[in-house]
Amino acid sequence: MRPKKRQDALSQIERAMVRIRRSQTRRTIGRVMERELGIRFNMTHSFVVDALDETNGVPGNEPSVGMVAEHLGVDPSRASRPVRCKEILPLIC
Repeated sequence: MRPKKRQDALSQIERAMVRIRRSQTRRTIGRVMERELGIRFNMTHSFVVDALDETNGVPGNEPSVGMVAEHLGVDPSRASRPVRCKEILPLIC
């Protein structure tokens, strides 16, 4: 395998492993918060934070509702709801 193709393949594997780990972590954190603190954990917010984190520092990926929507694979109008949330808005402004 050529170095460029090998590096691309390794990058794809790494991103997949990060997504799997984040998915496992979100479920665990959500359960602990609900059990220990008695509050409901909104998983949608963690998806938005992950989208912002994964695209951070990538040229041309300025934080926006459109960027979050593209990353999540949803319509921008749907992505705008959690992004407008008071907990998430400071992260993209």
